[in-house]
Amino acid sequence: MGRQFPLEWQSYSDAELRADLIIENGDQVAVEYVGTATHDGPLPLADGQVLAPTGRRVRQRGVVQYVVREGQVVSERVYFDVLAAIAQLGGTAVLPGRA
Repeated sequence: MGRQFPLEWQSYSDAELRADLIIENGDQVAVEYVGTATHDGPLPLADGQVLAPTGRRVRQRGVVQYVVREGQVVSERVYFDVLAAIAQLGGTAVLPGRA
């Protein structure tokens, strides 16, 4: 996909993204992808904690939606299942109100 990996992916070595489907509609482009990587660096979590490296291999599917104007990406939205990613690392999450 030719772009720099987000900060979260810097917690993984050998990260690879493969575009499985690309759909263009005017100035919007949607890319369905599969990412794979080995978790071998500290992973900052949303609550401020840090997940220590697990050495586990992770596979994540997602979708990125771009808005492109004059050949430049002006907007990017990334959708993926965060709970599935954390579960692959052996973690669990407690949803608000379900503790």
